[in-house]
Amino acid sequence: MQTESELGSGEITALLGRDTEYRGKLTFRGRARLDGRFDGEVFSEGTLIVGEGAEVRGRIEIGTLIVLGGLVDAEVAAQLVEVHAAAHVRGSIETDQIFVQRGATFEGRCEMRNMQSFEPETVETPVAPISEELDVVAEAFEGGPTERLLSSELLSEQE
Repeated sequence: MQTESELGSGEITALLGRDTEYRGKLTFRGRARLDGRFDGEVFSEGTLIVGEGAEVRGRIEIGTLIVLGGLVDAEVAAQLVEVHAAAHVRGSIETDQIFVQRGATFEGRCEMRNMQSFEPETVETPVAPISEELDVVAEAFEGGPTERLLSSELLSEQE
């Protein structure tokens, strides 16, 4: 997961400041950062950073989504989603990869795309019936010290 300094690296091509509110459709190339309130749709193959204190609602189709703040009632489709420690996410996410840092909250549904269907491998081990196993155990002890002990105890009881 990226550190705060790595999040700041790279040119930000669009910025919605802290005390700003916007409703509508956002498209961009490169990186965009939302620190205010946004309600609408975001479309880009680039990176969207939802900053600390931000509240973003709506539909997001993006290459990479980095969440430091809040996503509320969001519908997200992304190749990569990073949910950092202070983030709060409520909604549905469809992604190829997701990273959720300890301390983050997520309420909703996450669907992983492009995964091969997982089917656990079944291994068949032949199992002999229990009666056969008992016969094998009895044969192993036949004539052994236990049998001789039992035989001598039975003989002494009969006398």
